Amino acid sequence: MDFLNRTIITPMFAMENKTNLLLSAGNISQLDIVQYLWFQLRLQFNPFWMATAVTTGYLIFLYTVLSLPWQIIYWLKPGFLWKYKMQDAKKKKQPTDWQCVKALLFNHVCVLFPLSFFNYGLLEGAGTQFDFPFPSWTSMLVRTFFYFVIEDAFFYFGHRWLHTEWAYTHIHALHHKYEAPIAMASSFAHPAEMIMLGIGSFLGPFIIGSFYGAHLFDWWVWMTIRQIEALDVHSGFDFPWHLSKLVPFYCGPHHHDHHHKTYSGNYSSTFTWMDRLCDTDRSYRNYYERKAKKAAAAVAGKTE
Repeated sequence: MDFLNRTIITPMFAMENKTNLLLSAGNISQLDIVQYLWFQLRLQFNPFWMATAVTTGYLIFLYTVLSLPWQIIYWLKPGFLWKYKMQDAKKKKQPTDWQCVKALLFNHVCVLFPLSFFNYGLLEGAGTQFDFPFPSWTSMLVRTFFYFVIEDAFFYFGHRWLHTEWAYTHIHALHHKYEAPIAMASSFAHPAEMIMLGIGSFLGPFIIGSFYGAHLFDWWVWMTIRQIEALDVHSGFDFPWHLSKLVPFYCGPHHHDHHHKTYSGNYSSTFTWMDRLCDTDRSYRNYYERKAKKAAAAVAGKTE
């Protein structure tokens, strides 16, 4: 009970003195737009509510804004983009968009929001800052790369466990109702899966922050980039200009789309190295090798 009082109940109702915030902000007129918006939020909300309600609200806003362009493409099906779609969802029996939206709202409001109350205590324990100055953008981007590495390793083993018989039947099968994935379905999952795999997203900021200090805004930057990546790999499009064509160890949509199509292998979230080291991408590599041979044979046939 003492733990709950210290980490949740007392911070929740704490009346905050804004002097430190005002001093750290300095000359308000010199703040850039991002810093000014953060300053306004901090004037209204204490650290507890910034780490819980405001962060959850930001995640919902972020998910909506980032999903919308993909949804417009799915609805309009413009030919110059649709030709790169790897699977036709119309040929699959999948949840409706509204079913997906309802599941996403439930997971964010009824799962992630209550869970964030306990995360606040961990953030405080890691010495997380909420005011100014912000970390430099270089520092935040470098940290984000290491957050990805930590999250990817955790996700790989967690996701692989979710494909064991019991875990798949009782938990992970919900996510695989999307055989042909769409961006919005990246977090269409059982609440237990949201909690378990969500731990990986929290580990990096907590571990690195415990040693080198942390800022809540740094966590927001990480969550933004991670969400962009999660929507991207679930988009179902294999664009020739995609980042995965330039960075060979980045999974990209073709890597994860194959996982949804075959229900096995390719367990990583971001990088290909864990699947390569553990040889869980063999069917994926064989599939693309056969595809490349067919394409080469077709070209050779035309030139004869």
